Amino acid sequence: MKVLYLNPSGQLGGAETSLLTLVEGRRRERREFRPIVVTTEEGPFTRRCAELEIPHLILPLPMALECVGDAEEQDGHWGNRVARLLCCSSDFIRFAAGIRKLLHRVRPDIIHTNGFKMHIACAWALGGPNAEAAVVGHIHDYVSNRPLAGRLLRTVSNRFSWFIANSRSVA
Repeated sequence: MKVLYLNPSGQLGGAETSLLTLVEGRRRERREFRPIVVTTEEGPFTRRCAELEIPHLILPLPMALECVGDAEEQDGHWGNRVARLLCCSSDFIRFAAGIRKLLHRVRPDIIHTNGFKMHIACAWALGGPNAEAAVVGHIHDYVSNRPLAGRLLRTVSNRFSWFIANSRSVA
């Protein structure tokens, strides 16, 4: 079984540590399990993947998309968030197209997204030969604290087979 993990960061935080634990556990349980981790940058996370001999690829996130989000917004103005999103929409479309090409090349049985940007970009990228892959969104943050990402995620949620959460509280 080929599982493609899409992670938005090369840093090693809680979501990445959880992902590595999950991959290592599945690999011990199932010999036919073939994970591939995709992230947006080199860093401690990719170094840990290499140490654990987990195949990984880098799909760079355009700088404009790194700066877009609503978890770290200071101004709290909905209009500013939407304006920033619209300014980088062509970068987002190109990034999603990169995911689509990767999905076509890898042809995973399961796609596991780990983070809001990857949930949304993957949902946009789905189609063609990947329509058969099950898609699992792994939620680590409170959707209620992410008004823009939450709305976008709700609009594409029908493309996911399941959502899982890291805690009952987040669920």
